Amino acid sequence: MTDINYDKLKGSTVAIIENVEGFLSDFDIEKLTILKKKLGLIKGIIGDIAKINDCCGKNGGIDPLVMMMMMKNMNDGKTPEDMMKKTFEYFRKLMPKNSEDPKE
Repeated sequence: MTDINYDKLKGSTVAIIENVEGFLSDFDIEKLTILKKKLGLIKGIIGDIAKINDCCGKNGGIDPLVMMMMMKNMNDGKTPEDMMKKTFEYFRKLMPKNSEDPKE
């Protein structure tokens, strides 16, 4: 798991986004609509991460961001083998040149 403290997502981040939405109510309607949609998406993602952390993160030991990436890949029709191959490719890029490749 990553060292992200997901408990902070419960109230504070969502409250900040809601306050920003209220503050922007007097601005250009077209720009506000686009921004509000983006803020809504961000708020939804934060909510999803908090929910995943509640059910799987603390008790199951699954990182919520990893779980969301897996769910997105499943929605895209990718198989678990495709995801593993992509993960190995990513880690190979991160590894120093003189280290050994991980066994597949």
